[in-house]
Amino acid sequence: MLGAIIASLVLLLVFSGFLSDNTRRTKSATPNEPVSPHRIHPLPFAKSIPKLNVISPALWSRVNQTILESPKGLASPSINMHQILLHLASAKSVQSQDCQKLLGPMIDQAQANQCFGSDAIVETRYGLRFRLQQFTRGQGWSAESHRDQCLAFFAMTGIPLNQPVIVGKKQYAVSAFLEDSIASFSLQQHELAWTAMAYASYLPPKNNWANRFGERYSFDQVVGNLMQRDIGTASCAGLHIFQALAHVAQVDRDVTPILGTQTRVQLNSHLAQHVELALQNQARDGSWDIFWHVAQTDSLPDFLAAEDQATNIGPIENRLIATSHMMEALSMLMPAFEIPDDVFRRAAIWCEKQATGATPELIEANFCPLVHMACFLRQSSDFDSQVQSETINHDSN
Repeated sequence: MLGAIIASLVLLLVFSGFLSDNTRRTKSATPNEPVSPHRIHPLPFAKSIPKLNVISPALWSRVNQTILESPKGLASPSINMHQILLHLASAKSVQSQDCQKLLGPMIDQAQANQCFGSDAIVETRYGLRFRLQQFTRGQGWSAESHRDQCLAFFAMTGIPLNQPVIVGKKQYAVSAFLEDSIASFSLQQHELAWTAMAYASYLPPKNNWANRFGERYSFDQVVGNLMQRDIGTASCAGLHIFQALAHVAQVDRDVTPILGTQTRVQLNSHLAQHVELALQNQARDGSWDIFWHVAQTDSLPDFLAAEDQATNIGPIENRLIATSHMMEALSMLMPAFEIPDDVFRRAAIWCEKQATGATPELIEANFCPLVHMACFLRQSSDFDSQVQSETINHDSN
């Protein structure tokens, strides 16, 4: 009898332990308490920009306000992201009221419905996903413009993976976007640049991952794929690819090795070659065109006018896109690559002219590049020293 009682107690304890362990596993897998195997806080996108002071604090403030107010009646994840970047350039924290108001629709489905007009966030078998513009059937404003653009933006602005995301009555976290991205990852996906930037911020020191099919990938493969892509057919003059490669190189060089030796050597050579092309192709007025990557010995496309081919200058819309994104890419390569201050200064002078003279129509049609230009002008200015200098000059008079 005693033996039977002891055996029953043992079985009860074992079964209770199984239930307790199973409950813990089930609880950790629910959307209410997301658990991520990745780093919580993203690695930063470090930039090195010389202080050029080509714009005054008062003038920049006017430009900043004009651009912020330009997308009247329009809203999309892309517009919200770029407006947040302008606020951050003004030395505001991502936790500030202005930023949180714009971030809300990107992390709360109900707010997304109110702001964008439809669900920007959708649930999948593997986590969460932002609708991609090309798959929204005419509802592009509610979608992200590039695959993993929002995820990369979260990384750029320091948003941790445990940031809550509300979908219906469920609470997820930003990590759910990363998990879905990894599950559906492929080197053949249409755009890879934003994915690479996000992974390089959230995954290291891990340098590889597996998708839902068990196919394992690494940063070596991603870098190799990006270097082989045709810049000429990529969005934003191919400069997102340039930025992605610069960010991966930055993490590998300054934070933790995520590349093999051979890939590292090839990447540095690739970046050096494209930096040289960028410096050679900077126009006399300080701008770049979308053909910044074309060697001067090569012929430019036939559709450019003869005078444009002679000066390597194309339409203003193309120059806004190329110059604004080029400044970000080059600043991410400093100081590992020596880029003369004069390159930045000439570009800043051109950007200042475009930003201060932009019409409402030009801003609305070129909102993204003008935001990046305004951010560059602010980041290349030391307003404190300018104010002190103006005060000293005023007092001396």
